[in-house]
Amino acid sequence: MPFLVCDSVSRDVETNKTSLFGIFTNIFARQTPATHPSLTLYVSLTDAEGEYDFWVEFVYVPENARIARFPPAESGSLKVTSNDPLGYVEVVFNIYGLTFKDFGEYELAA
Repeated sequence: MPFLVCDSVSRDVETNKTSLFGIFTNIFARQTPATHPSLTLYVSLTDAEGEYDFWVEFVYVPENARIARFPPAESGSLKVTSNDPLGYVEVVFNIYGLTFKDFGEYELAA
């Protein structure tokens, strides 16, 4: 599932268009652990019909270790509903204070 990572997402109420600002693929830090102040995840889901439980995990690839889950596990999952398999559903996660424990590769899993 392709995610876009960016600084922020905005929706124009008149045109219903979504704009993503500051798309990026890398986070740089001088030392670890490093806390990124804020980021936004955006995904556009399609070819789906019905209700789904949806969450995203950040995984530290070298150890295959989950460092964070959104929404947090104790909060359950985000309910996503699609009534048209030819349509799409946009999902946005605003994430604050994400800490990366070490340098290396991280991936998103849903």
